[in-house]
Amino acid sequence: MTTVLVPLDADENRTQRQVDALTALSLGAEVEVLLLHVYEPVDAPGMDMAGSSIADINEALEDLQGLPAGLADADDHLQDVGFRTRLLTAVGETAAEIVASASQQEADIIVLATRRQSPVGKALFGSVAQSVILDTDVPVLVV
Repeated sequence: MTTVLVPLDADENRTQRQVDALTALSLGAEVEVLLLHVYEPVDAPGMDMAGSSIADINEALEDLQGLPAGLADADDHLQDVGFRTRLLTAVGETAAEIVASASQQEADIIVLATRRQSPVGKALFGSVAQSVILDTDVPVLVV
């Protein structure tokens, strides 16, 4: 079985590019697509918010924020075209969580969409795609 990790965020255009690329690949009959959404953690050490600790809030981010609308659409479309899918979530630094999930799930490939940034923008703000490519041994398809 081929395992494909597809990290998705709230940008529906990027999600659509990833779905289009995935459906265009010839991956064989046995494919599992892992749709991963990473929540950025709340970070305010030592503070309590209405009686809840920051750790409690981070554990509940999926319930508090919900999943991006495009994630369910991507899941439905991929299942409609014959892929087996599974939804995964994580809380942490995006690139590190993508790399960790790829390793933990024994992904064969990562299909990652990038933001449209200028070279200067990438240099100033970094790039999740660049970090993933440099920090994983798993092949990465960037769309």
